[in-house]
Amino acid sequence: MTHSPYDAGAEGTHHGTSTPLAIVPICPNDRTPLAPVAISTANEIRSAVTKARAAQQEWRLLPLGERIAALRGAAKRMLARRSEVIDLARVEMGKVVSEGRFYEALDPLDAVAGWARVVEGAMHRRVRLNPLAFPRKSARVDMVSRGVVGVIAPWNFPVAGIYRSIIPGAAHGQWRRPEAFGVHAAYECLAR
Repeated sequence: MTHSPYDAGAEGTHHGTSTPLAIVPICPNDRTPLAPVAISTANEIRSAVTKARAAQQEWRLLPLGERIAALRGAAKRMLARRSEVIDLARVEMGKVVSEGRFYEALDPLDAVAGWARVVEGAMHRRVRLNPLAFPRKSARVDMVSRGVVGVIAPWNFPVAGIYRSIIPGAAHGQWRRPEAFGVHAAYECLAR
């Protein structure tokens, strides 16, 4: 019989319904209950998306260089605190420390640098058109921010799954709200 790391049950319910207020995850290493993870209500989710939309409107107006500098700073802070995040992933998911070091904490700076080159190269890029099909015409590709994008990262990569999903859009001007299993590790890495 398999057990989910979230089978410890729930703490309380929403307004007398059977909907739980929080999930209490269990450490897969020793089966001890971990800190409860609150379950968001529909109103809390709407409020979070509204706040993220407002933040995205300001973020997208920053020059690309400033967005990249902010992402580079966040990546450096993640690297400085990688031991904490790896330990949280070990406790929450049973991730082996060496695997956590290699997969979760190795390359946020490389990801920022790589996606900065991609986004910079793609902005206002001229496109060659067939002169026979489109005589005297020109075209270019403009990257347009789409707003708030939710990320459901793989549960087995709670940190890398989020930053690898966030960096491309954030470099371009999107604002994303992370959601994942391994939420303590994921939010801890992004909160700083």
